[in-house]
Amino acid sequence: MSKEKPHLRIIKEENHKEAEGLLLEQNCIILYEGTKLNIVEKGKLIAKFFKISKDRTEIFCSEGKNEQKQWVLLAKISNLTHLETETEISTALKSKKLDSEKAKLSFTLYHKNGKTFYDFVASTRDDFVVWVDSLRSLMGEKMKENESLQNIESKVSLLFQLSIIELEKQTPPLPPPPLNYNFK
Repeated sequence: MSKEKPHLRIIKEENHKEAEGLLLEQNCIILYEGTKLNIVEKGKLIAKFFKISKDRTEIFCSEGKNEQKQWVLLAKISNLTHLETETEISTALKSKKLDSEKAKLSFTLYHKNGKTFYDFVASTRDDFVVWVDSLRSLMGEKMKENESLQNIESKVSLLFQLSIIELEKQTPPLPPPPLNYNFK
């Protein structure tokens, strides 16, 4: 088994940070536009639209439709302490009688004050992954969902390959020129 050269390890580490940043950028584009999520209010699931601010510091919600949406501040991300998913046995959602499919798409955000929390249920696995891992990242935590980790690893691999090509000053070979330029 060959040992990895130190400079290659450093490149991989740098690429990992860059890949996480690229994934967060992609996800934030979706979150700026807004997504329909269910929020638990008074024991019932209520469908609302949610988005984050362009500066990624606030979460807004709206009950309006299309152009008539009135966005209201739900929480400042800096005031949130942590996020739990169904797999982490969210105590707030445990008491709700969610079927197993909805439970897999559920997450809870906890406020600094220790009293306020927000229970969400995403409509799709994609929405769940985008919201959960983006919020984790914005709250200073690591992304944990398999889809995000696979996305990051594929970006790392691509960035690493590009770094090696650049480092070694290698370019892919050019094909030979055509025998004639008569392209009829």
